[in-house]
Amino acid sequence: MWHEEPAFSTFIEDVETGMTVAVLGAGSGWFTLYACGRMRSTGSVTAFEADPAHVRSLKRNIQRNGFSNVCIIQTRLDGDTSVDDYCDEVDFAVINVEGVELTALKGLTGVRDESHTLQVLCEVHPSIIPDETLQELYNCFDAYGFEIDCAPLGGSFEHDPEEVQNELHQVYARR
Repeated sequence: MWHEEPAFSTFIEDVETGMTVAVLGAGSGWFTLYACGRMRSTGSVTAFEADPAHVRSLKRNIQRNGFSNVCIIQTRLDGDTSVDDYCDEVDFAVINVEGVELTALKGLTGVRDESHTLQVLCEVHPSIIPDETLQELYNCFDAYGFEIDCAPLGGSFEHDPEEVQNELHQVYARR
């Protein structure tokens, strides 16, 4: 089983036409390509990726599929640059940014506006995130009114953060 399968399945179920989707750490484009196909002309996708090789692959994949409803931003979301710099409002965000999840979340359009419906899928790497930062990530979700569930690799979204805190896992947050 592909380790991102629970997140991807949730994404497939919950992404709707007309949404604004941000993919932070887009890689070669799994989530980006699906969102582009789902949105077509009724929504938009912004893909953020720092790695030049991934950006080339992502561009190639988008071109092969004929998508035009996507904007690719080659940057690292490290606090100097944030999603807010490029998107007015986001309905669904996928975060896979290898250690800067908290910074990416805090720079996400609408995260502080509790009246805004927002869904976030976030891959968490405890081995590269200090414990206090990991706790702050969960506190941030809680402070902004998100309901969260966690899934270990290949598992389902039915766990509390404490159950998976020491292993690579995914967080599904929504409000």
